[in-house]
Amino acid sequence: MSEGKGPMAIATTTMTDEQRKSVAIEYLKAFDNGGTTSNGGSILDLFASDAQVYFPKWGLAAGKEEIA
Repeated sequence: MSEGKGPMAIATTTMTDEQRKSVAIEYLKAFDNGGTTSNGGSILDLFASDAQVYFPKWGLAAGKEEIA
């Protein structure tokens, strides 16, 4: 992944292990940076519109709006 070099690519195909690792690392860096990715975008840009995340305290969040 090229940090700070333009917008992130959005793919509709299955990701490779290396791509998943790259997104996970970018997520953790953005989380540590107050929700801002390395290219200045929102941490929510890393999620698909139909993403689901389980938060132990609140349960399942579906979609970017609930994740936010």
